[in-house]
Amino acid sequence: MTSRHVISILICLYIIISMLVGVYIIWQSQERLSEFFSDHYNYLYIFVIASIIFWLVIFFLRDKLRFVIVISALFVLFSAFFLEFCLYLYVPSGVGGMGIERAQKAIDLGMSPDLRSKIDLFLEDERLVPAILAMNFDSTNGLMTKEGNQILPLGGISRRNTLFCNESGYFSKYESDRFGFNNNNIEWDSEVIDWLLVGDSFTHGACVNRENNIASSIKMTSGGSDSVINLGIAGNGPMLELATLKEYATIIKPKVVLWFYYEGNDLNPDLEREKQFTFLRKYLHPDFHQDLFNRQVEIDSVLNSFYKEELDTQMFIHKTRFFRFYYLRRALNVAQLTLFPEKITTDKKIKEVVDPLFLDILKKARDMVHGWGGRFYFVYLPAHNRVLGDDNGPINLYSEKSLRVEIVARVGALNIPVLDLQEKIFAIENNPLELFPFKMPGHYTAEGYKKIGKVVFQCVGGVGC
Repeated sequence: MTSRHVISILICLYIIISMLVGVYIIWQSQERLSEFFSDHYNYLYIFVIASIIFWLVIFFLRDKLRFVIVISALFVLFSAFFLEFCLYLYVPSGVGGMGIERAQKAIDLGMSPDLRSKIDLFLEDERLVPAILAMNFDSTNGLMTKEGNQILPLGGISRRNTLFCNESGYFSKYESDRFGFNNNNIEWDSEVIDWLLVGDSFTHGACVNRENNIASSIKMTSGGSDSVINLGIAGNGPMLELATLKEYATIIKPKVVLWFYYEGNDLNPDLEREKQFTFLRKYLHPDFHQDLFNRQVEIDSVLNSFYKEELDTQMFIHKTRFFRFYYLRRALNVAQLTLFPEKITTDKKIKEVVDPLFLDILKKARDMVHGWGGRFYFVYLPAHNRVLGDDNGPINLYSEKSLRVEIVARVGALNIPVLDLQEKIFAIENNPLELFPFKMPGHYTAEGYKKIGKVVFQCVGGVGC
């Protein structure tokens, strides 16, 4: 076989590899089909198509030029795999659970953080299930039951040991209740529900154990006498929170409903993503519901099937991460965030107005709660950047401006009591960054959640704040 034939074979291999990468990207784009990721995948499509065209053109060039280009490409490819291998040796695979910087800070403080990945934990304990999020079903517009009926679960798998997240050096876990939410199951047996919480991951209790989340803090502050139901689910935006109220709160009719608003992402990307969720938009119609309260057997069935398929997919991704340059791509992302932080805030623009749909959703929720004689409160949760002193913040991957003053004013104009925790807690703390794990962006510490629960109880429960 001549060198000319070898070069031709290598070019053909490059074309085949480019095509396989294209197939993988298409598969990934379908798994994460949303407006937020669309531009990202469009760039990748262009790159793959350009790569295929490039190698087709190279195939017909002169032998000497083909040789130089192919050898150069081989050098780049082997160099990339060498860097990937070095990073693989340097970075523990499980650090992805809490991040390299968090893990290093924990070690520097003399802690022994859990550096395992979620995949590691699922392999070690088959009884564990993940916290399944409704936002995961936006690309599929819900799930299909065995009978062929469309369903959109709003909670997780019921009565299962559920793995959540790791920001403080340990993975938070909880035993889900009869509807798949993060509650003690006996809370649902109370004749009267005093408090009900809706919100995203902060309400859900990320990344602390149940006894340290907001709902438990409210119950503890009441002396254990009040019944508290937590319907928070990570990733929920305003529309999913409205849906959750319609499916569960209308049945149990709690005395007080707390709507927790996180300024870091509730409007963008959460609400922007939810607008594209066709099935979810049905909840904007007053009479629509799925009767999820009485369909948990169906929900558990479809979620168990979904989880098993997702675990197989994640296992494949986990096993092939070396060939996908997982560590190299992560290192490049960190470098980009470090060297070009201004690019983060300019790549994704948002409207510097409060979305009218958001206000309409709040009115629907308010009227729903008032309809059974309940009290409805809006609780404003500040992000890490605001605590740093940026009153226009947070500035992050999702938003340029939180519009805090306008949001508080517009919500108040709807005759909805507003509890602004930036004023009540974070602005008066001596060191508010201590309320974030390792003082880094993310969720609150156990102490932060406890303070929130205590202040909420005092302000809303009539004690005074």
